[in-house]
Amino acid sequence: MQQPIDATDRPWSEAARALLARLDACAEHGLAVVKVRDRMQLDGPNELHRAPPQPAWCRLLAQLQDPLIYLLLAAVLVTLLVWQLEGAAGWPVDAVVILVIVLLNALLGFLQEARARRAAAALARLTAVTSEVLRDGRRQRVPCVELVRGDLLLLSEGD
Repeated sequence: MQQPIDATDRPWSEAARALLARLDACAEHGLAVVKVRDRMQLDGPNELHRAPPQPAWCRLLAQLQDPLIYLLLAAVLVTLLVWQLEGAAGWPVDAVVILVIVLLNALLGFLQEARARRAAAALARLTAVTSEVLRDGRRQRVPCVELVRGDLLLLSEGD
């Protein structure tokens, strides 16, 4: 049974043959497909853990995190206070208009941010990175998320 590599290991400082033996890999044929499948199940995909997505309501509230917004909300409070002191007759039109503008601005910023997130995600899907590896004695191009411990990467110009 092979020993897993942990954060305190220094595989780059080991001799290549010793590292290959510890990873149960072959320099001439690479990894067997069965070993690749087992290691993928054991270790999972070769990707960084992502932070959980922020809820939509948090992203919407983040649109209100601006000193100018605070100033406009203070203006709403002052306008409401003046309206109340003058007898509260009719609607506080100034306060309502300012509040509607602040809310529309936050909504527009939220929608633009959501559109930018979707565009960035689509771009990331289009530019999926691949690597050339040696598996079962054959050169193969695989997505980088499918790389496992012991894979022999074949590097060439531009990689």
